[in-house]
Amino acid sequence: MAQRQTHGGWWRHRQLLSPREQEVTALACRGVTNRQIAARLGVSEETVKTHVRNALVKFNLHGKGELRMAQGEWDFSEWK
Repeated sequence: MAQRQTHGGWWRHRQLLSPREQEVTALACRGVTNRQIAARLGVSEETVKTHVRNALVKFNLHGKGELRMAQGEWDFSEWK
C-alpha cells in the first residue's frame, strides 16, 4: 500500500475523480453504506456502486477497505 501511495500521487488521482465520485468516495470512506449514500444523494445503489468502482479503478485499488486506508489523509469534513 505504501508503495502505491509513493508512486501514485494520491492528490493527483483525487483530481481525476468527478465531483460526484469525490462525494461518494468521501462518504464511503466515512463508513456510510451504499444504501445510505444512495438515499442521501437521491440516486440508485447501482449508481453509487458505479461511482465507487470508478474510484477504485482510478486509484488502482481492490475494495472499500483499501480505499479507506489510501484516503486516510483526506479532509472529509465537507461531507458530513
